[in-house]
Amino acid sequence: MASVGALRPIGLRRRLTWALGFLRNSNIHVDIMIQVGQWVYGYSKGIYRVERIIERYIDESVDPAARQGLSVGQKFPSPLVVLKRCTDDSYSKSFSYEVCDASLCRSLNFFSLWRLERVLRKNPTLLAEFNDYSIPKIESRYGLWLCMQDGDESLFTPLFEFMQQGRTFIEVRQFMTDIGLWKHHRTPIDATLYLTNYDFEIDEQKRQIYRSAELVRT
Repeated sequence: MASVGALRPIGLRRRLTWALGFLRNSNIHVDIMIQVGQWVYGYSKGIYRVERIIERYIDESVDPAARQGLSVGQKFPSPLVVLKRCTDDSYSKSFSYEVCDASLCRSLNFFSLWRLERVLRKNPTLLAEFNDYSIPKIESRYGLWLCMQDGDESLFTPLFEFMQQGRTFIEVRQFMTDIGLWKHHRTPIDATLYLTNYDFEIDEQKRQIYRSAELVRT
């Protein structure tokens, strides 16, 4: 006679097989490679679904020391992923989002997928609410160190207006040079000019587009 302990793995395997079938039918990916729709562990705690995969490219704003031997226009080896959290580690409802490098994501193991399936079956409205949860516009900021000392901040007004149409880093740099602001890009540092990109917008040459700027004194 088989023991109860010997029967448990068989029962668990059957449940896992059924759970994986349910997840696949729910358009939930269980592949090892990261892809949109996959359930993963992210950088922070909780269970997330991959919403977007963002390829990253080298442009002139990337410090040469951080380019990993790549040239302007080439793609970083690892993309960014936009993750939406469904539950915390205890499988309780906990909606939020984060952006991280894809290399920081891990696929759920079979047991975690099975538990997730149980939660979704017991709470049929949870997945609908989760799908309706909207991730706000994502802002990425680039900080340019400046030495302003007692410089007049109103000198930046033309730059702020110039950027409203969407500008790349090299366009910003050239404009700052033309109006005499680039000379402040030096030490000692007492201010930071933050350039803001929205939702990873890039131009045809794969350069990031910045649509606003803010000067912050340090």
